[in-house]
Amino acid sequence: SLSSPNATGPATVQNVKARKHPISFLQARFTLNNPVFPAIGQVSRIRGTIPAIVTDTMQLGRSDACEFCYISTNSTPEWRNPGCRIRSMIALAMLLDAVAGESRLARLGAPHPIVLIGNFIGFLERRLNTGANRRLKGVAALCLALLPGLLIAVPITLWQHGWVLEILIGAVLIAQRSLVDHVKAVADGLTTSLAEGRRQVSMIVGRDPGSLDAPGVSRAAIESAAENFSDGVSAPIFWFAVAGLPGIVVYKIVNTADSMIGHRSERYLEFGWASARLDDILNFVPSRLTGALFCL
Repeated sequence: SLSSPNATGPATVQNVKARKHPISFLQARFTLNNPVFPAIGQVSRIRGTIPAIVTDTMQLGRSDACEFCYISTNSTPEWRNPGCRIRSMIALAMLLDAVAGESRLARLGAPHPIVLIGNFIGFLERRLNTGANRRLKGVAALCLALLPGLLIAVPITLWQHGWVLEILIGAVLIAQRSLVDHVKAVADGLTTSLAEGRRQVSMIVGRDPGSLDAPGVSRAAIESAAENFSDGVSAPIFWFAVAGLPGIVVYKIVNTADSMIGHRSERYLEFGWASARLDDILNFVPSRLTGALFCL
C-alpha cells in the first residue's frame, strides 16, 4: 500500500506526484505495518500510464515509512540507492527462477551459461595442462575463463536498461528451483521403489548409491542438498548482493572451474590449484552463512 511521505498511520493511497530530476519521476513512499513479512514485488499502475515497481525489503521489527525508488516516465527505473536496486534484482531473479526454473528456460533453445563455461574451461585444460609450469598455466587458464564473463557482465551493469538482463542472467545462475526439483525427485523415487530412489540420487551425488538402503538414500540427498545449496543458491546470491552481476558471474565461473579441475589428482594438482584456492576464498563467508541457516 502507498501513503504520502508524512503518513504515520495505516497506509492509504493519498498522493503520488511527479517531479523533475531531470525528467519526471514518481516518488513513492509507503508505511509498513507488518513487522514480519517484506513487501516485495508490488506492481501497480498509476494514472494508467506509468508503471511503478515498488520493491524493497523492510527492516524486521519496524513499522515506519520506508522510501523506495524513483520510476521514470519511460519505464526505466532510477534507483534511489544501490541497496534498493540490488535487493530488487535479487528478489525478482529468485522469483523468476522459482517460477520458471532451468527446464523452462532451456526451452528457449539457448545453451545454459554453465555448459558454455564448462566447455571453455575444458578447452583451456586440454591446451594448457601439459609440460612444465602447470600451476602458472592454471592461473592463466582461470584468468582467460573469467575474461569473457566480465566482458559481458560489466557493460550490462553499466547500461541504463541492463537491469533487465541482470535479472534474467541472475535467475539462470541461481539454482534454487533446480536443487528443489532434484531432491524432490529422490523423495518421489523412494515412494516408488528403492531402485528408483537410488537412480534419482545418483544424479546429484558423486558416489555409487548401489549399496545404500532407503535411509542412506535419504541422507545422501539431504547432504547433497546442503552442499549444493551453498554452491548453487547462497553463494551466488551473496556475490550478486556484494558485486552485482559481475560478482555472481565471477563466482559461477570459479566454482565451475573448481568442480572440473580443482582436484587433488596427479593431473589437476598443480593446474587446478588457482581455481581451488580462489573457490575456497569466495565460499568462505557464504558456506558459513549456509551452515548457520541450516542450523536454524
